[in-house]
Amino acid sequence: MIHNTWWPFLQEEWKQPYFQQLSAFLHEAYATKTIFPPKAKVFSAFEVCDYPDVKVVILGQDPYHEPKQAHGLCFSVLPEQPVIPPSLINIYRELHDDVGCHMPDNGYLVHWAEQGVLMLNTVLTVRAHAANSHHGKGWEEFTDAILRAVNEQDRPIAYMLWGSQAQAKIPMLVLSATTTFIVAPIARTVFGIDEAIGVDLVEENGFYTGEILGTPSFQEGKVVRLKTILNSRGIDISDVLFFTDSRNDLPLAEAAGFTCCVNPDPVLLSEARRRAWKILRWELPLRTKIELGQG
Repeated sequence: MIHNTWWPFLQEEWKQPYFQQLSAFLHEAYATKTIFPPKAKVFSAFEVCDYPDVKVVILGQDPYHEPKQAHGLCFSVLPEQPVIPPSLINIYRELHDDVGCHMPDNGYLVHWAEQGVLMLNTVLTVRAHAANSHHGKGWEEFTDAILRAVNEQDRPIAYMLWGSQAQAKIPMLVLSATTTFIVAPIARTVFGIDEAIGVDLVEENGFYTGEILGTPSFQEGKVVRLKTILNSRGIDISDVLFFTDSRNDLPLAEAAGFTCCVNPDPVLLSEARRRAWKILRWELPLRTKIELGQG
């Protein structure tokens, strides 16, 4: 049974025109084709994880499309399924390599959901043997609404976004004091983030003059540049989750709604402790250190 705390959000969406069209599509699809997960399991994520208990959101693309796998929780498979899907093996491997987690011998993840992990796909149904077959039918609008509801809670929520469709749900950008022509390709190729703001330079006859164009994205300038973009999209800076490691970012750290300090320098560390900002200590996995000659 769906937890009562989800009902206000779900019922609001269920009466929207887009969801009425989606419901009609699903009614015919379930009647004429093999669809996963079973109809009774489509909203399982809201049955296992209560709204006030959400600490982490794991977002995938769409359900597994082979028999005896999907049961309404992204990446999770039914306990009778002896084969762990490759995508879940990759998640297990990352958890093992990064933080030393034990690698389970099954893919049943209900115990994750029971601990406050909301396990959603961007699309909640799929036709058998046809990945992404229900893309563009209305589920994306529905899961957008769920994510907005989760974000309305006045506390940080961690997001794990697997795949390009999931990552597109949460706008991300890199904001750097490095020149744009350097930071933009790094953001795109290393982090998979298409949008980057850096210091822009005046260009004449195909050459950079060395003169800065507009407001440089450094210290207070980062706040100015970011607010310009946010205002054009109707987003308030209080909704921004900002990650930084440098004292030079203190103006933006103070302006953002939530700030996480990752391996902060001494000045930022002191300020983070004073302001009760989240402090994270990240290290490279051992295998990466070895590859870089650091282990």
